Amino acid sequence: MTVDSVVQLRVHGVSGTPPEAMLHYPPELIDQVSGDSAAGNYRRRDGSEKDAPTDPLRNEEAYSWGGLTSGKASRGLWLLFLPFILINTAHWMVPPAKAGSWTTTTATRASVRLLRLIGLSLTLTLMLATALLTVDLVGWQCAAMPHCGAGLGPLRFLVDRSVGMRLFWTSLPVAALVVLLLLFGRGNPPAGGVSPPAAEVPSDVVPLEKSSFWKPDASVTRLRCCHVTVWLSGLACVVLFGARQQIDGGGRPLTWLLWFNAAIFAVAVLAVFSSYLTGRGGDGASDMAGMVLKGVQWLSVAALIAALVAVGRTDVRYDVAQQMSFPYLYSAIYLLLLVQAGLIVLLFVSTAVSLWWPAPPPAVPADVSDATLKGFRPSLRGCRSRESGRDVRTGWR
Repeated sequence: MTVDSVVQLRVHGVSGTPPEAMLHYPPELIDQVSGDSAAGNYRRRDGSEKDAPTDPLRNEEAYSWGGLTSGKASRGLWLLFLPFILINTAHWMVPPAKAGSWTTTTATRASVRLLRLIGLSLTLTLMLATALLTVDLVGWQCAAMPHCGAGLGPLRFLVDRSVGMRLFWTSLPVAALVVLLLLFGRGNPPAGGVSPPAAEVPSDVVPLEKSSFWKPDASVTRLRCCHVTVWLSGLACVVLFGARQQIDGGGRPLTWLLWFNAAIFAVAVLAVFSSYLTGRGGDGASDMAGMVLKGVQWLSVAALIAALVAVGRTDVRYDVAQQMSFPYLYSAIYLLLLVQAGLIVLLFVSTAVSLWWPAPPPAVPADVSDATLKGFRPSLRGCRSRESGRDVRTGWR
């Protein structure tokens, strides 16, 4: 075998040695051949004779990854999104579908869908936890008692407001928190060109072998729109459902707004479940689908504003004889916990099917008959010698 060239790859340690130091070469004569500013491969510029290697068959490259572990202190805020990062990583830990098996392929696709739904439930968990802190503890409980509201600092004005206005003002921080999700997504480079491989990986494909594996995908933007939509419409449903329980007659406008926000919520959940709309890689949806989901996102913004304004203008009662917590908020938290437990159980089942379901037998060529195969089996597995009675093995199993 003839070797055309050998590449010596130099990788620095935790000190972050720059490429020019690893290659012992001036930085102006070094080119980056792959990667980006965070991590990439560097090589001496072609055609440069300065300190050229003595062996023409040997090339030297430096891999610099210092940008992955260094940067602004604000990068530490990504730890807040660690559960979502683990969910994204779990997509590539799903057992691959065995080639030619409909059962394992279906189970793998179900696992990927379930992981997206679990990630969406984490968004709802964060939203409900924030609503519990602001809407329930501050707006519903503390502001209703003058001795507690006096210690709210700049929020002392809530004590003199109606119950509906308290819900209005304390819901605004929950809605504003979702802006962080949009700000963190601004740094994603635009998608286009060849799509990355799909998350439903067959057993005969290695995604890391494809150069498009790390390529951004438009499905990330569509999935982010769905998370924002679920956050905003879910907040509207929680506030509307709790407030209408404290209104004589239920409040027909609040009921209409509740059903409208619930419909938006259901559309976003179905979009997350659909691999065509929000699944990473593969053929994916068209640009029109992304525009529709973005339109639904802005529709959820308008629906939330309408819901909060309607609650603020409604005479919501605060009955001290009832439980102190905001109506049905804890019920929503417990319901979400049960849904998450069910999704995890289904994920274990689909993963087990992908992992342990037997692979289909190899395809038999059309020109090979059963009689021919039966004739080959003794020669492959071994036959018994008539003269000596010994087993004669061919070495095949």
